[in-house]
Order: sequence, then C-alpha cells, then structure tokens
Amino acid sequence: MTRHIQPPPPDFTIAPGTVRLIQEHGEVEASQLLPQPMPSDDPNDPLNWSRSRKLMNFIPTLALTAIIFTQTSMPIIFWVLWIPEFGWNYRQLNIAQAINFVGTALGCLLFIPPAVKYGRRSMYILSSAFILATAVWSACMNSLPELYISQLIFGLASATNETIVEMTIADMYFVHQRGTANGAYMVMVMIGSFLSPIIAGYMAANGNWRLCYWVAFAVEAVLLLYFCLFFEESKYIPRIEARVLQASPERPNPVKKMNPSSASEDVEPITPQVTNATHSINPEIPLLTWRQRMRLVTKSDESLLQFVCNSILILFRFPAVMYTALTYAFCLCWISAQASLVSIVFTQPPYNFGTVGVGNMGLGVFIGCILGSVWGALSDRTVFWFARRNYGYYEPEMRLQLNHFPAVSMGGGIIMFGVTASKGMHWIYPSVGGAIFGFGLGGVSDVALCVLIDSYQAVSLAGSFILPI
Repeated sequence: MTRHIQPPPPDFTIAPGTVRLIQEHGEVEASQLLPQPMPSDDPNDPLNWSRSRKLMNFIPTLALTAIIFTQTSMPIIFWVLWIPEFGWNYRQLNIAQAINFVGTALGCLLFIPPAVKYGRRSMYILSSAFILATAVWSACMNSLPELYISQLIFGLASATNETIVEMTIADMYFVHQRGTANGAYMVMVMIGSFLSPIIAGYMAANGNWRLCYWVAFAVEAVLLLYFCLFFEESKYIPRIEARVLQASPERPNPVKKMNPSSASEDVEPITPQVTNATHSINPEIPLLTWRQRMRLVTKSDESLLQFVCNSILILFRFPAVMYTALTYAFCLCWISAQASLVSIVFTQPPYNFGTVGVGNMGLGVFIGCILGSVWGALSDRTVFWFARRNYGYYEPEMRLQLNHFPAVSMGGGIIMFGVTASKGMHWIYPSVGGAIFGFGLGGVSDVALCVLIDSYQAVSLAGSFILPI
C-alpha cells in the first residue's frame, strides 16, 4: 500500500536550507523526486550535465585530492630516514609540518576568493602547477630551509583541495547526491593520508625516498595537463534566456516564518513552493563551444574584500558554518596528530619500525575511514526517510541523526590508539584503535560537509572559505 505525503500543517515553519524533496502523494522515485537546487533549462548549467560529463570534472578533482594528501603525508614516513641522513630532529620536522598547515590556512586568502569571483578552473590549474613545482623541489632538497620553504609553498597551493572541491560538488550535484559525492571526497582524503604512505614506505625501504616525490611529480604532471585541456569550468552564471523551472504552488498552505528577535511581532505567512513541472532543456539555448568551456576566467560581480569580511562574520553568525568548521578542524587535527605520533612512537623501542612498518600503521585507519565514508553516504538515502516523515520536506539537520555513532567511535578510537601505544602494547591494538577512529572520522566529516553545503545555499561558498582557517 502506497504511503502518501500529507500536506504540512498551518504552523509548519521553514528554516534555512529546508526544501521540498518529495512531492505530495508521491513516492521516492525519479518521477516524484524534486531536484534541489532546482536547475535552469540551460543545457550549460552544470546541474544539467550528463553523468559522464560530471564525472569527467569530478574524478580529476578526486585524484588531485588524493595526490595532495599523499604529498602531505609522505614526509612523516620519511622522518626515520631524514634524521640520520640530514641530522634533523623531531622538533624541526614537526615545525616543517606546522608550516605546511599554516600555508594551507593562508592559501585560502590567495585561492578561494578568486575561485568565487573568477571561477574554479583557473585556480585548479594554478594550484596544480605550484604543487608540481614543490614535488620537484622536495625530490632535490638537501637542507632544512629548503624543507621549510617547500612545505610553505605546498601548503599555500594545497588550500584549493580543502574548499574548491566542495564548491565543485555544490556546482554539479543535487542535495540527494552530495552525501555520496562528499563520501567519495573523504575516501580520497583517506587514500592520500593513509594508503599512499604505505606504498611510499615500501618504495623508500632501501632509503630512496626521493623516488616517491618523482612518482608524485609524474602523477601531478598528468593531472595538470588534464586540467589545462579537458577540465570544464563549473561556475555557472545564468543566461538571460535561461530560467529556473518553477510552477505555481500546488497548495497555498501558509507557513510561518519565525523571527527569533521578537516573538510578539507579526510575521508574514509564506507558502512553500512546490512544483510538479517536468525538468526539460531549452533547445533554443546553444551549447558552449570547447573554447568557451575551457575559458580561464568566469567573472561575476562579487567584491573580493567584501567576500573575505563576510566570511569571517558568517563563521560566528551561522551555526551550521561554525559546527562544520569546528568539526572539520578537529578531524584534520587528529589526522595530523595520529600520523605524527606513529612516526615518533613506532620508530622507537619496543617497536623500532622502519618506513614499511610506519606506513603499514595507516592501514587500519584507512579501512575504518572507508567504512565511515560508506556510513556518511547513507545519509543520501536516510534523508528520504526523514523527509517522508516531515511532510516531504528535507532539512539539512536531518543528516545529523547519523552522527552519534561515528562521533563516539572517533573519540574512543583515538583514545584506544594513544593509550595502547603509550603502554607499548602489541601493534595490533593501536591499529584497531586507529580503525575505530577512522570509521568515526569518515562518517563525521562527510555529514558535516553536507550540512554546510545544504544549510545556506547563499553563503556556502563563504562557509567553505573559512574551513581550513
């Protein structure tokens, strides 16, 4: 028996980010699913791109994510080789890692505002070129100042990975697809953070750590060539003849818009816009040429200074932005801390691991993160379940219902890892703790990023800008 969606009651309130996801009297099928945000009828709108065309843009960004986190994580594996070869100590190496993170935060000021104003494509190309250069420099370095400077430049360039990928996801994918897309992004983060270092550990087992950077250089060169020749601009500026598909409201049920400043003030009722229009493409709008799709600049009217200032204000004024910023910051903090502790603790007695052993310690975290990302991707399905029980309306906070178990797992896993390693217990116990931590990390990060993108469409780009800072 089909379960119909009932209309909302008169006192139903709409919070920011609330959208109609399931039609009234409809089931969760393609014919009843309401795509959000509603695409225009322009075939050049990235929301209207075919699946294969979207993947041609999304897959290289995922590959760039993996190689950036690989190049971020590799130095930690090489500490055990650099200390006897160059005479450096753990304090100096930790400073180099910190300089990398400082560069990432500062890189937001250089790359993210221009990506909003001038488009994503040029920033991908520019950052990829700098990352390519730092791989060559790292492969040839012989002094501590070179390590510091190369890490700073790499951190500046890698800032694009932290935010522009999220902007690309918001450009091309609908609300009910973003959990899966963010899950794929987090998988690439974990591949670069924990799986690639395992391979690097085996490659550097004979002391030839420079070879790993040359391999990274080769991969980055291929990606840079792809971004230059095939990567399309996903920033969309609506054409005059394009229009968003909307129809008259299906039912004029008033929905109150609550004003938190004063409960006694009169509020104007608003009506949720529900459309049964079938999405179609306007054949009169011509497709962009290859040259137009590969343009380096897609300029809009935003003020760069105002964008930066608004981003700081948004961090403190919008709860979803603050929540995501803190969650994502702590996740990256624990990733860095766990990786550094592995290189410091497990190269000392009673473990005495080399590059292979240090790299293999990331396997447990990687497996846990993959499972956590699958858990996060389930939010794309659970939103239908929650929306059906909310008169067909989806609210971004519904995804938080899946956060309880991963949050406990992340905290418990990192505690288990630290306690067992400090007591010198068998390496399997810290590995299990790392796997539990990884599960929580993948689930919590995926959900947090989706909540930010879905909550405030108008400020999601500014919210993404503030994350790495």
